[in-house]
Amino acid sequence: LEFVPITVEGEVISNGQGHQIHPLTEVMPLPVRPITGPRRGVRNIQPDGEGKVWFEVAHPEQSFVSFDGTVWEEIDNSITGDIRVLGMGSDREGAIWIYGNDVVWRILDEELTIFHLDVSIRAFASSADGVWMGGSRLRGQAVVYHYEGQQWTEFDQSDGLPEFGVSCIAVDSTDTIWVGISYYASSYPHPEYDPPLLSFDGERWTAYELDLMRYDDGGPRHFFVDSTGQLWFSSYSRLFLRSDQGWLHH
Repeated sequence: LEFVPITVEGEVISNGQGHQIHPLTEVMPLPVRPITGPRRGVRNIQPDGEGKVWFEVAHPEQSFVSFDGTVWEEIDNSITGDIRVLGMGSDREGAIWIYGNDVVWRILDEELTIFHLDVSIRAFASSADGVWMGGSRLRGQAVVYHYEGQQWTEFDQSDGLPEFGVSCIAVDSTDTIWVGISYYASSYPHPEYDPPLLSFDGERWTAYELDLMRYDDGGPRHFFVDSTGQLWFSSYSRLFLRSDQGWLHH
């Protein structure tokens, strides 16, 4: 691939430190039962810290199964109820996180913890000090959460986040948080809309204008941090790389 350097200037938009929230939390033994294997195609695979591999299954009666090398088990599908599950991830402590509309599940040490956040969570990333999640409220406003094991911190418009929802989130090799904002195809750039790429260094939020991302791109879709610590992200039609030489695009 041939990459071309581009100029991307960051602008500090907020020193907001977020605010603590206290979501309703339920804790219970993990409800599982033995099975012979997944019933249908797998959409996501994540390892935990106990030697198991977890699979998100595309089946209406079977959502999540695990395999320890010998035994297959499935989570009792009744815990998901009518909640739409949007994804699954794992953190650096080996916990499995399942997220979707209104609730987030954490699986650790054969225990299930359910957090009721009342937002649609679509993005997940693990950092040295916990996990980060991003999504949107009912009217589409962006919201980012940080959970460090004891407390939840919420960031929203009062901290400089834009009015469109989070599409992806990543933690780079310096533990900087990167947030991609999803825009409708014809809405960016527009004087009333904010830039589609944000970062948070633990003290301040910075927004980045991307002149190449307009009209047909809709904002960042996926992040990836490679083995050298460089940050990649893709939009609908372009690939971007943040390297030692600055920002590049293809």
